[in-house]
Amino acid sequence: MSSSKRLSITKMSILKLVAFVLSGLLVASYDLLPERVVKIYPRDDATLSIYSDELIGGNSRASWINQSQSQFKCDMSTSQPVSYCGGSITWYETKAQILDFSAYQQLVVDITYQGSTANLAVYMYNQIEKIPGIIDTDDPKNIATTIRSEEFNGPVKIRFSDFRVADWWIAQHNIPREYAHVELDKITSLGIAPASPFSATSDSFHVNAIYIQGTYFSKEQLYGALLIFWACLLIGEALLHYVALQKRILRDAKKLQSLTEMSEQYKVKSETDKLTGLSNREGLSQALKNIELNHSKGEFALLLIDIDFFKKLNDRYGHDIGDIVLEDLSQVIHQSCRSSDLVCRWGGEEFVILFRIEKPQDATSFAEKIRLQIASTPFAGSLRLPLTISIGISLMHEQENFEITFKRADQALYAAKRNGRNQIKMAD
Repeated sequence: MSSSKRLSITKMSILKLVAFVLSGLLVASYDLLPERVVKIYPRDDATLSIYSDELIGGNSRASWINQSQSQFKCDMSTSQPVSYCGGSITWYETKAQILDFSAYQQLVVDITYQGSTANLAVYMYNQIEKIPGIIDTDDPKNIATTIRSEEFNGPVKIRFSDFRVADWWIAQHNIPREYAHVELDKITSLGIAPASPFSATSDSFHVNAIYIQGTYFSKEQLYGALLIFWACLLIGEALLHYVALQKRILRDAKKLQSLTEMSEQYKVKSETDKLTGLSNREGLSQALKNIELNHSKGEFALLLIDIDFFKKLNDRYGHDIGDIVLEDLSQVIHQSCRSSDLVCRWGGEEFVILFRIEKPQDATSFAEKIRLQIASTPFAGSLRLPLTISIGISLMHEQENFEITFKRADQALYAAKRNGRNQIKMAD
């Protein structure tokens, strides 16, 4: 088994181990994940209204204690068969708003209650649509639950699963059982009221805040996502093994095809520096791929060349002369190289040479040869400008990517600059 294949198997094993650990952590820490919280009162589009049976001739009465602070009280009549009083929240912008609570798990009600009524009713109305012959009303569905009043000494969390559709609403509209379930997708109002039996004393309410709260995704969704992820991972692993097998069978044919394609790609304009005619970074990238496919990295050295004081030359003679110098220098370097070497303009006044070697001394000898040749050659035609270069050299290694090799050459180049320029420096 080749080292690259063993490395791929090791990477896949590590990936599966990491994925297994993360999957376990996600499942184990589900209850610790942050929850989604949305305030539904108070907010700019929310209105708190109060009501009672006084409007239809009853004896119960709702009144504001402090409307700006969302404080009201109910004086319930205990002498009549049907009494009601409470507060109701609706939402309105340019028109009545409908809220969707269906993606949330609980309601958080923060009210301050004072009174003697044993239980308080928390209710919602959910808009419904008529179904001819089955649901002949469009009165909103009443969904309610009863909470002991003594619990309202701070925020109370009420699971939506604790709510039930009111029996009176089902009976009044003769709703079939299969349509009498709780729905939370079209909430039009939410309220709180004393629940029977009522107290003979006043019930006062201060509505501090009401929220809906829930997870960003359910456990079922988490399990489903993990199942899909693991299926994709295992299928991907199988495909990788299949691709590796095909590569092994077609390796020789692909090498020949790759060489042909690369030969054509080097002719493409996008891989050639417009000024100097040398390869650009894309051309260098293709050459590196060729080395990985067909050679050992240890057969090459990277030479990073920088023109000394090029900025001063540009400032003194102008960029046109600077460009001529770059063209002349490129020709000198290119002519000094062999067909097995690659010269690339890295950018500005920097050049890269991938130089094929048999031993490390080959790289330093070649670099010194170029340095001396540049130092003895006049540039820019009749101007006959003198020029020197500094060179950083790094040997390529099998297990080292290009970025690290380049960084070592760059460090060597700057060491040469610091030591006075016009010299070569081999990286450690």
